[in-house]
Amino acid sequence: MKVICKQVELAEALNVVSRAIGSNSTLPILNNILLEAKGNALWLSATNLEVAIKTKIICNVEFEGSITVPAKLFFSYVNLLSKEDLVLEELDDLSLSVSGSNSETKIKGLKAEDYPTMPEVSNEVSFDVNSKVFSSALKKVVFSCSNKADRPFLAGVYMFTEGNKFYLVATDSYRLSECSIDLDKNVDGISCIVPSKTMGELEKIMEMNPKQNVEVILGQSQIAFRCGETLVLSRLIDGQFPDYKKIIPAEHKTSVSLGLSDLQQALKRVSLFAKEVEDAVSLEFDSENEKVFISTQETLIGTDKNEISIAISGESTKISVNSQYLMDVLNVIGDSVVSLQVTDRILPIKVLDKKEPNFQYIIMPLKV
Repeated sequence: MKVICKQVELAEALNVVSRAIGSNSTLPILNNILLEAKGNALWLSATNLEVAIKTKIICNVEFEGSITVPAKLFFSYVNLLSKEDLVLEELDDLSLSVSGSNSETKIKGLKAEDYPTMPEVSNEVSFDVNSKVFSSALKKVVFSCSNKADRPFLAGVYMFTEGNKFYLVATDSYRLSECSIDLDKNVDGISCIVPSKTMGELEKIMEMNPKQNVEVILGQSQIAFRCGETLVLSRLIDGQFPDYKKIIPAEHKTSVSLGLSDLQQALKRVSLFAKEVEDAVSLEFDSENEKVFISTQETLIGTDKNEISIAISGESTKISVNSQYLMDVLNVIGDSVVSLQVTDRILPIKVLDKKEPNFQYIIMPLKV
């Protein structure tokens, strides 16, 4: 194998595929990136056996061939090179020579034949979605996935379609995010759970290609996302996602609007003390004085209480929630004002983004 490629394009491609490299792999070859030179392109692939990413760069291929090299070392080294043409050449001792105008190195590799084969996804259902819209929706949803292994069906994003609506939902049973996207056409047959790591990496890849459409291809037990020259493949999670719509309040008694930054700062202060009581904070909404009082219980290290002016309609009410769950969603709200809807202290509180009417987030209340 011998190719001549641009350092900038190689570094960008390595940044993409390196996202599939696991941190604790027991198979040494999974720490490597597969390089394949064929036609007029250099293909780069990586996998951790749960998610696989493949992309290509157009280059001058003098000799076709393939090799695998350590991902972190190769990526780090290429990023330290000047923005110039690089010559990549496979040597007889199963190593890769990387040459620039003022540098030359040799990186030990492993046989390409031993690298896991990238699976093919049968095209049972497919549709296109704008990558910028898709990325924004994922950012509002992925953080709500569970990170516990005992309920794997909550450790991913539930994707389904209804007519021309494409829904993304995630929950860890304590809070839930739902975001929908309007498609150009009706799409039937989409209902699956995709691992949160896959969706998190896909979000970052789409951020690099905001003007591209993403093709979603659903197979029997796998799913693929094609964004420009990049293909992301993932296994699906087995299991039945809970009927989450039953727990979303259909109506509310109190509606509140307040400054996003005001609420964030108040929560950061009160959270310093709430750590002693499992992050529990009290939100007391006063309709007469148009204020919300945010406080925590008396703890061994002290207590804190804040008040913020609000726009409120409905009755005064009080609810206790996990402060971290509330701060998580505030980090993805696109407006300078956040809306809250409360029914009573035993039903979930709903958080809305006025700039994103297709998004809703609920937090289960705490019993204190």
